[in-house]
Amino acid sequence: MMKKMRQITKTVMWLVAVAFIATIVFEWGMGRLPIGGNASNPNVIAKVNGQEISVQGYNSLFENRYKEAEQSYGGELSPEMLQSLRDQTFLELINQALLLAEVKKRKITATDKEVFEFLRRNPPRELIEADFLQTDGQFDYGKYMQLLANPTVDWTPYETFVRSTIAQVKLQEMVVGMARVTPQEVKMSYLQSQTKLAARFIMFPASEFENKIQISQTDIKNYYEQNKTKYKEEPRASLVYVLFSKAPSAEDEQSVKNELLDLRKKIEEGTEFVEIAIDYSEDPGTSSLGGDLGWFAQGAMVKPFEEALLKLKPGQISEPVKTDFGWHLIKFHGTKKENGQIKYHASHILLRLKPSSESLAKIKAAAQEFASQSQKAGFEKLAGQKQLNVVSTGLFKKNDFLKDFGSDSPAHRFAFESKVGEISPVMETPTGFAVCKLVEQKPAGIKSLEEMQNFLAKELNGQKALELAFQKATQIYLSLKPGQSLSQVAQNHQLKLSHTGTFTVQDISVSGVGISPEFQGVAFALTQEHPISKPVRGKFGAYILELASKEAPPDSLFTAMQDSLTSDLLNEKQSEIYNQWLSDLKRQAKIRDFRQQALREEENL
Repeated sequence: MMKKMRQITKTVMWLVAVAFIATIVFEWGMGRLPIGGNASNPNVIAKVNGQEISVQGYNSLFENRYKEAEQSYGGELSPEMLQSLRDQTFLELINQALLLAEVKKRKITATDKEVFEFLRRNPPRELIEADFLQTDGQFDYGKYMQLLANPTVDWTPYETFVRSTIAQVKLQEMVVGMARVTPQEVKMSYLQSQTKLAARFIMFPASEFENKIQISQTDIKNYYEQNKTKYKEEPRASLVYVLFSKAPSAEDEQSVKNELLDLRKKIEEGTEFVEIAIDYSEDPGTSSLGGDLGWFAQGAMVKPFEEALLKLKPGQISEPVKTDFGWHLIKFHGTKKENGQIKYHASHILLRLKPSSESLAKIKAAAQEFASQSQKAGFEKLAGQKQLNVVSTGLFKKNDFLKDFGSDSPAHRFAFESKVGEISPVMETPTGFAVCKLVEQKPAGIKSLEEMQNFLAKELNGQKALELAFQKATQIYLSLKPGQSLSQVAQNHQLKLSHTGTFTVQDISVSGVGISPEFQGVAFALTQEHPISKPVRGKFGAYILELASKEAPPDSLFTAMQDSLTSDLLNEKQSEIYNQWLSDLKRQAKIRDFRQQALREEENL
């Protein structure tokens, strides 16, 4: 009974924590911090129409989103994914701040009855999966309702969160409430999306003309002068750096192995393998299932895992096994034959190999020693003496993604706020500790003709080749006689006639053509009365098209699809209206982004 109560408390407290995060982001984080600009208040990450959003709120929400993403992805996130997640979290905060302010402005509220109905109809996923609400392995709605009515469980924080959610839904319904879809729009959408078309075409590839073009230096210079404004360049900088990788030590490896041996001993002493897997396994895909990997064929698992598995008898548990994923304990359940193939059933407990806090401290200390010594000994010279790999970033802009650092990192700030030749303090990255040296800075301006020379020559050559291809297509098109087919034209001029096969407007790519909106647009404009197109420019050449077939969809299919098409069109229109409304709201709002300053303050703590 006490174990069950602990489960209930643990799960409901998690829900409260989610609601608490929302509270500190959107209540504590807005308008309750000391008055003043960010320069005097490093706890503020953004201001939306004067209302402040706290760094604490951002970090709490980011941590929550990070855990969700890690579980969904099934492993550690790459630097690119991390940066994208940071940007999404920040945007979510801005949008929520705008929505909550609008809710308050319009005095939109949710009643107690609406809150209860929401909770009654929408059991939280974490409760749906909770063991104490299961009956015969299925979610028991009756037990959930009993929990909802239990006076000893304090739902107040979560109710506050739900109340805010309902108010925002009401706001969205107000915004999109005027959206309508007419029967004519639905029918037109049906015809456009379901009509099947096939075309014959002659392509005049630009590549056939590229070697026939002479580009002079005068041509390049004139083209450069005409298009100068296209070649504006933001400030750029270049770094070299040494990365001290966050690699686990031999002691870390032995520690993980020993932990698995301790877990194995617990199992031998009577604790269920399933229970240990749920409590300790770091495989997000199987830990909640007690480590169960299901049935799989030989070759489905990595070699060390499979080799250890094949040595076991049903019911046996392996010694610790190392793979690229970490260290495993494997329990073999048995085999079966399915469609002439032997399949294996096993469970596992995974502990990932990560550097300990002691190892990280040693790695950081080595990086700090290098940073200090390199000030006197010289960055490149000391790196050579210590046989450390020096990596060059090349020139990059403030918003560019850097391997090992991501975007908007301490390395970016160092590169644009320091002097050439300066050596940075130690910077922690997702994969290690880095020490950087600033080797070059280039101010904003227009790229020089010398820098653009090769690019301009290639671009100009491509444009001229495409124009020659179009001229050739025009010449052939003008030779067409009334009633003459494209097949006859191709034969007369010894040109290749190609066929697209059937496609619709929904197809991204056309067989034999690739991705070409220009081609598709012209093709669907062809009719039986006007079956041959004028020349059309594509990305890689020019085309003349001829309608081969055009099949309108049957009315019977429209009857079957009408409801879903109406719903899809309405959703699309509502989404357009809502996104436009939100964009307008953002454009009219005064939004101040203090991420760079606020997060730098945190790094320096």
